[in-house]
Amino acid sequence: MSETILVVDDDLTACRMACRSLRDAGFDCIWANTGEHAMAKLLERGEAPALFVFDVRLTDMPGPTLAWLLSDRYGEVPVLFISGYPSFDAALLRATRWDFLPKPFSPLELVAAARQMLAQPPARERSAS
Repeated sequence: MSETILVVDDDLTACRMACRSLRDAGFDCIWANTGEHAMAKLLERGEAPALFVFDVRLTDMPGPTLAWLLSDRYGEVPVLFISGYPSFDAALLRATRWDFLPKPFSPLELVAAARQMLAQPPARERSAS
């Protein structure tokens, strides 16, 4: 069974391209175009995906807000933020399983970033070693 990734981006073209690239690489992918849509999809699904990919600026809430809301419910799921805004403060990502991929990115760059995020052990495993 392949790992599932949730992509949330209010740009539907970008969202579909990201899911197509991830599916072509062997992942299952579900998508949403707002934070509320993402939360509804996750409630339907009943379990957390292996990775979240969130646009930093969604129409209904900031991507980091969505990440904090979902971490309260699902625990430490890695989050890859994507954005065309270079002013995003990637420094806040260092202490978490969050990372940042600037737009525009190629399908190969997205897949490589997803694989790298999924290869990182949870913080509790990193601190125990």
